[in-house]
Amino acid sequence: MQYRVDGGVWTALTGVGTGVRVIAGLTDGVEYDIDIRAGNSVGFGLASDVKSATPIYIEPSNIKLLFDGSDLLAGGTAVDEAPGAPALILGSTAVVVDGGIQVGGSTGDVRFPNREGFTFDGLFTVKMRFTKANWNRSAGPDFLVSFWLSTNNQRARLISVSATNTILGGFGNGGGASGNVVDTVPNASIPVPIPAGLHELMFDRGADNYTRVYLDGVMVGKSAAPVPGTNVNNGTNFVRVTGSASGNNDPGPSILHFLEVRKGEALCGSDAGYTP
Repeated sequence: MQYRVDGGVWTALTGVGTGVRVIAGLTDGVEYDIDIRAGNSVGFGLASDVKSATPIYIEPSNIKLLFDGSDLLAGGTAVDEAPGAPALILGSTAVVVDGGIQVGGSTGDVRFPNREGFTFDGLFTVKMRFTKANWNRSAGPDFLVSFWLSTNNQRARLISVSATNTILGGFGNGGGASGNVVDTVPNASIPVPIPAGLHELMFDRGADNYTRVYLDGVMVGKSAAPVPGTNVNNGTNFVRVTGSASGNNDPGPSILHFLEVRKGEALCGSDAGYTP
């Protein structure tokens, strides 16, 4: 594929498969005429119709949620700090402790109700700080963060730790049916076993459409191929931390200290990782 701007030089359009293509070097507020053409070993075909467009920079914003338990004291109230956020829902055994929410077991979880029709259909970030009592699982995976439909226990896992002590990320549409879930592929940078205690986990999709999972700033998993356009949120959903009421839950006791979900921005989006 090639494109040209304002009838100028034909330039290769990078990338393979479906998904977004980015034309760099344009100026915000200036209208451009763009056309494209496809070619093979025989040559290039006719150019497409010319389309006019004016690029506009849109500031990324955290439109979903932000929970920071750093100021919590035992017995206090856990608050989702996003504007207009509804109350958090604590499972029956979840309890506020100093610095966070203690969770674990099949009924100990914390849920963040959805309120904006939030979708993971572009760049996104899920970031959390979590004290996990035991990372060595004889069964699994533990769902540390999942996206749940409010009915039928349908789920789309976001961050989990598997029975082989591997941190994975995945998402899917339609409530997370297995055929729609796209997993990150673990790499050699993950410590085995993962030490018990406080860790920072992040799962994002960058501008290159790859999904990545990071442990304490180091990339420990990456999707095998770009994953463009998939949406996990279909209906009335909520974010659930520690997994399901019917299995795949963190045995705990673990403590959620911080959770942030961003749409429209990948806080890292790089194999190089980041500084926590």
